[in-house]
Amino acid sequence: IKQAAQKFSASEEWRGQTSQLRMMPQPILQYEDKEKGVIDGAVFVWAHGTNVEILMFLECRQGEDGANHWAAGFGQLSGAVLDVDYNGQDFWNSSQGAAASPTRSYFGLKVPLTAAEREAFAPQK
Repeated sequence: IKQAAQKFSASEEWRGQTSQLRMMPQPILQYEDKEKGVIDGAVFVWAHGTNVEILMFLECRQGEDGANHWAAGFGQLSGAVLDVDYNGQDFWNSSQGAAASPTRSYFGLKVPLTAAEREAFAPQK
């Protein structure tokens, strides 16, 4: 599964700057569920520095015809615009980044604090 994962690459665009993300060398979870046709599955982390930006869910599944095939899904953990390529071809992107809609998989909301809230959240001296 690691060989299949290495065919992916990822980048993020944040405030006009594009950065390559690095995939952690070991998946954070490996699993199988043969009853549901999952031969092998893993969750990989893509990061910028120490900041996790993407979770990649990669599975080898057995189809109804008995042939194995790969499936990939992505979880956005960043407010940046994210792009994932497979063998150099566009595969997935987060489109417009965070805060586009509360129904998106990642949603950020910045609300001004009242004076009382600022005081309540102020660092203790």
